[in-house]
Amino acid sequence: MRHRFVLPAVCLVAAAAFFGSTAAARADYGAGAVYQVEISANDATNGFWIWAELDPGGQSGDYQETDCIHLGRGGPNGALHDAGDVAGWSVGGGWLTMTGVKILGGAETATVQVATPSSGTYGHTSDVRITITDAIVPIVPVGATLVFSGHATQVQLAP
Repeated sequence: MRHRFVLPAVCLVAAAAFFGSTAAARADYGAGAVYQVEISANDATNGFWIWAELDPGGQSGDYQETDCIHLGRGGPNGALHDAGDVAGWSVGGGWLTMTGVKILGGAETATVQVATPSSGTYGHTSDVRITITDAIVPIVPVGATLVFSGHATQVQLAP
């Protein structure tokens, strides 16, 4: 008789754990996040993958960034990861702009711009600009802008 209650009880506990964890996964990233930005920007030799959560007011947000660069014999060649807080962000002139994003293993700091979708503030686009603004170890020259566009570049802006 006891076995008749054990299996349903185990299933109930498993279901509660599953649904409790999925509810947390759907929770807002940060207090009232305005945007989630997902970027996959690639060309023949380099790639940048960035996820960011941007908070209200344009002053803060978190990001995770991985890049893969291949500069040939002069190197470096390989993948690097960075994470941190954006220094600021704004939307205007058809672009969402994030400042203070570390790239290349923290060796450089960049401003990342993504075109806003023609349908409004949220959706998909394929234009990305990464402008080097500071360098601890110069790999890409300060002031250089890496431009990614077309089928190898995808951006999603979500509320």
